[in-house]
Amino acid sequence: MIRILNLVNGEQIIGDVEEYSVRCRVINPFYIVDAVNEEGSIGSKLTNVLTFSTSDCIEIDHSKIVFSFPASVSMGSYYKKLVALHDKKLADEIINEALNEMDQSERRYQKLMEMIRPDKSKLN
Repeated sequence: MIRILNLVNGEQIIGDVEEYSVRCRVINPFYIVDAVNEEGSIGSKLTNVLTFSTSDCIEIDHSKIVFSFPASVSMGSYYKKLVALHDKKLADEIINEALNEMDQSERRYQKLMEMIRPDKSKLN
């Protein structure tokens, strides 16, 4: 069943969860992280937990889970599409996407700093 887990460290994970007595197994886990688009709207983004692993699952002790709940139909569909897309991508493509996102964030941050401190075009 596709569930969202809220962990004691504040992280949220979505995945196909199999329950066991002491822990649960999460197949194809994705972090749910806050994201800001170019217009400044805040939303959520899913990031694969196991991008650099050959495994497709993680195990989490029940003591590390604050609460969990079934994903909504729309979130479950979004998650399934991402899992299917992720399965098709090569690791290099994922790394390049992450680097591009970091570059874009850095440029947005630089523009913001230029607005705040127009006398300094670069940060030290």
